[in-house]
Amino acid sequence: MGNGFAKSDACTAVAKRLGHGRVFVIRQDVASASATLERLVSPLVRDLRFVSPLYGTPIRCRDLKGEAERARQGGVALAADLSGLTSLGCFAFVRGCDAMVEDLSPLGPRFGGLCAIGVSKAFLARHRIDADALVAGLPLAAEVDLAGLEDAVLAFDEKRRRSSDVAQVVATYLLCHPRVRRVWYPGIKGDDSFAAASNVLQGGFGPVVDFEAEGELASAALPTCVQLVSGAATGTIVRVTCIDTEALAFVADLERLF
Repeated sequence: MGNGFAKSDACTAVAKRLGHGRVFVIRQDVASASATLERLVSPLVRDLRFVSPLYGTPIRCRDLKGEAERARQGGVALAADLSGLTSLGCFAFVRGCDAMVEDLSPLGPRFGGLCAIGVSKAFLARHRIDADALVAGLPLAAEVDLAGLEDAVLAFDEKRRRSSDVAQVVATYLLCHPRVRRVWYPGIKGDDSFAAASNVLQGGFGPVVDFEAEGELASAALPTCVQLVSGAATGTIVRVTCIDTEALAFVADLERLF
């Protein structure tokens, strides 16, 4: 496929989940695909800024709608990096983003090296340009076989939802633990980014829970789902990535690790 784009019914389905826009698939890694998207959009705006809905240490969720509005006031377009969320995890175009990029390799081996990029219909209308015209300058190649993309997105999204469910349980448990000083998780009602997350995220609040412990954990005994990370204002905190039930086993055995 080279550096060309593939268009298919699956791409249309992904675009509908994002809200209103056009989505293409490119055979590049996410860094290269982001650069391609920036090259396409930059002649139309002063700048293109990429953001992830979930970001930072400690973990938080962006107010995409507010950031997109502020960006446009300065002539800047906002692009959402949905890698790790999928289009079912964040309806980026509905929330005001002008563009998006998503690494498709987590969907399965057959989609390795592929990324989805897209632009919103509002952006296209604002700049009076057709999506096909926007990508016309790129060398088109044979259409990638995207059979199974929709099913792969749905399967990955189900896995993502399960991870979010586990993270919600982990965060709730940690909130009640006597050796835990503070918990950060967008799905907690008292979290600073809960309001933004409730508006931005779909089907769960993500797999990452951060917490600050009373005392040090025995780092040598930590499972692979746990990392010690540093935040600019918080010092060392503990990050639990809730991909599977290993995270539940970790919190159940937390007292032993002090």
